[in-house]
Amino acid sequence: MLSDGTVGDAGICKGCGDGIVWIVTKRGKRAPMNLQPDAEGKPVSHFATCSKARDFRRPKGAEWV
Repeated sequence: MLSDGTVGDAGICKGCGDGIVWIVTKRGKRAPMNLQPDAEGKPVSHFATCSKARDFRRPKGAEWV
């Protein structure tokens, strides 16, 4: 859930196949979050739990084209 109470676009991670929800950060960037919050009810970045997260990292200093 976003800070304004809305939920972003749902999707499936192309790496591991888990369900995710896309949010927009304060800086306007899209970020994948797990569908389930942690034990305290806080959202969890999918990058922290995805077994294939390394496949999506870009080299330092590189930009998406």
